[in-house]
Amino acid sequence: MIQITKIENDFINQYTIATVNVYETTLGVQRLKDTFIITLNGIYDISDPQLLDLIYARLHDIGYEIIVQSNSPVPPVTPLDTTTQNIVDQAAAQVGT
Repeated sequence: MIQITKIENDFINQYTIATVNVYETTLGVQRLKDTFIITLNGIYDISDPQLLDLIYARLHDIGYEIIVQSNSPVPPVTPLDTTTQNIVDQAAAQVGT
């Protein structure tokens, strides 16, 4: 989970500085893992829906991967028809060889 704690806008130079906390949850306990100060080109508001995507992209650019894991069951995926199943089976057979 990430939390944006502060946004600073430089209107003259047209950039935004975001302070971001990254939390990890282990065995139901949430802990602060890292804090980043990220500079983004352009002026963004805390309520801007694009801001979160830009922060995730910037974290990815510096090699920081955020993995969201859920324990909820995932329903099985069923193909639409037998043709799709045949294609999946052929691909799986090619991978196995």
